[in-house]
Amino acid sequence: YEWGMRDDVTTFSPEISNVVKEMNLMADASDATTDDSEGVISSLRNLYQTLKGAVEIVRAGPNLSDLKNQYSYQFRLAADGQFDDLDQLRQKEQQQLQKVEKEGSRNSEKETPNGNR
Repeated sequence: YEWGMRDDVTTFSPEISNVVKEMNLMADASDATTDDSEGVISSLRNLYQTLKGAVEIVRAGPNLSDLKNQYSYQFRLAADGQFDDLDQLRQKEQQQLQKVEKEGSRNSEKETPNGNR
């Protein structure tokens, strides 16, 4: 629960932070009572609604513990507009890749057939 109260989490993911804080309060309250499963279920539903569509599960690719790539998965943030900073970084990455490709094609055009410039 401490994770949900960190400054970086409350700044960049306030919805998730609020759900975690709510779950923390319920956990503290349930220590004093016998059963608060309905409140916990409600918190988990809120958390699901907050995260729904924000995370993709993709195959990780073969690795030493899963050579046939049958059981390895990764979680990654979806590129659907929920994370503005991430979308901006992906856009900058694309621009840089296009710039590198342009420069590479210019350099190959300058070369002569015998490999000299």
